[in-house]
Amino acid sequence: MAQLIEGYATIIELIGGALLVIFGYRAFWAQALPREVDEGADKGGTTLISAIVSTFALTVTNPATLLAFTAMFAGLGGLAGGAGSYSDAAFVVAGVIGGSTGWWLVLTSGIGLFHTRIDAGAMRLINRISGALVSLFGLAVLGNLAVKFL
Repeated sequence: MAQLIEGYATIIELIGGALLVIFGYRAFWAQALPREVDEGADKGGTTLISAIVSTFALTVTNPATLLAFTAMFAGLGGLAGGAGSYSDAAFVVAGVIGGSTGWWLVLTSGIGLFHTRIDAGAMRLINRISGALVSLFGLAVLGNLAVKFL
């Protein structure tokens, strides 16, 4: 799998960098969504469990997520040196799961604490900053790719 990724690394970087620039551009210019008047129970009958399951399914089946984790694990395998064991692989997987869970907990807790203070102006600022950062990362990937060919 690592050889396959390395064989297509240039095209993956080109497409990934371009997508990051496009996503950043769209986020930068995204309109802030108006807040619902009635913030009571969800009208669609969505429960917390179904929201968690659908979010997990969306994340796990996202091709970008799968490719990123495949590339990361392939790269980490080369850094480890020597032959790895099942316990080493389990340790890395547990670390990724723990880190992802911790990051999710920080993000959702922060949003839970401050969601009432986020109005349309704040949302517009968040969109501008995050869009600019995502675009800059995409430009950095494309710039790195251009340097390889110069």
